Amino acid sequence: MRRLVAWSGAVLLAMLAGPAFAAGFQQKTMRVPLAVTEVERPLILGRGWLELGLGVDVKDAAGAWTPGGTARAFAVDGTRWLYTTEHLDVRYGITRHAEVYARVPFHYVHLSRGGADPDLATFGLGDPVVGWRVEWFRKHAPTTSITSDLYAKLPAGPEAPGSTIGPPSRATGVPLSTGTFDVGVELAGKHQLGPVAITAGIAYGHSFSGITQYALAVDGDPYAGRFKPGDEVRLRAEPVLQLGPIAVGAEVLYTRRALAAVGSTTPGLFDTHDFTPIAGSDGWSVDVTPGVTVNATRGFDLHAAVGVPIRGEDLVFFPFEDLTPTRGLTWSGGLEVRY
Repeated sequence: MRRLVAWSGAVLLAMLAGPAFAAGFQQKTMRVPLAVTEVERPLILGRGWLELGLGVDVKDAAGAWTPGGTARAFAVDGTRWLYTTEHLDVRYGITRHAEVYARVPFHYVHLSRGGADPDLATFGLGDPVVGWRVEWFRKHAPTTSITSDLYAKLPAGPEAPGSTIGPPSRATGVPLSTGTFDVGVELAGKHQLGPVAITAGIAYGHSFSGITQYALAVDGDPYAGRFKPGDEVRLRAEPVLQLGPIAVGAEVLYTRRALAAVGSTTPGLFDTHDFTPIAGSDGWSVDVTPGVTVNATRGFDLHAAVGVPIRGEDLVFFPFEDLTPTRGLTWSGGLEVRY
């Protein structure tokens, strides 16, 4: 009888244990550790982590900049420029020290021209960005992380402003894409000092020329259909202070834009050698973006920030926000979910 009881108990335990299967949103054994707090996290997710983010940026501008960098109101009284970006972000750690990422933006823009001309409003897809980030060095306690990025911007959004015949009032929309393929590289580093972490980076973005539907409106020459935005150099620095589950920081961003150019389509590898530079399309700007992040859990963050323009220039392409940023506060919010 005791043998029968013992055998029955062993069978019951085996049945209760059963095979081990990983169910959805359970701990994945192949994931590398990830810190809960912002200051302790490296600049890369690490193997096995998937991050999904939703965010929105809203700029309501009532002014612009002079060519010399002085703040000014719009030329027509009552002009308002609303520029919003709604974006989906994806990051995935493919190895311990490499990840791929993408951003798919949508834009809603509305230009109120003070009764001088009809309002313009446009909603559509922006230009997606895809990238690959590699971590070259990491140290724990305190965290130190050095990474490099290779990224590309893909022309996908609408680039036609409407009719190019006649005055600007003939425009029926606002271009949401440069219509060009861009690539860039960035070198970034992060270092933790107790409850404080400092992140800094330098990036260079190159824009290839492209046959765009708005080039005629820019140049006015019916045979000039190829446009090249100016290349960009960006320097950024962001200190962050961790206060329990809340991280408070502020990013300072310096951007230098080179001259844009326009010309006719030419064959060959160097198709911009005879382009005409557009005077006044180069310049530099400084923006400061204070923000707060709530590290609710290791797998859930909330973000809020406000971008404050400190200095800019009139780069002659208003209301093309990608090429001529206007003057106004940019309110941002978003969430990130990791698994």
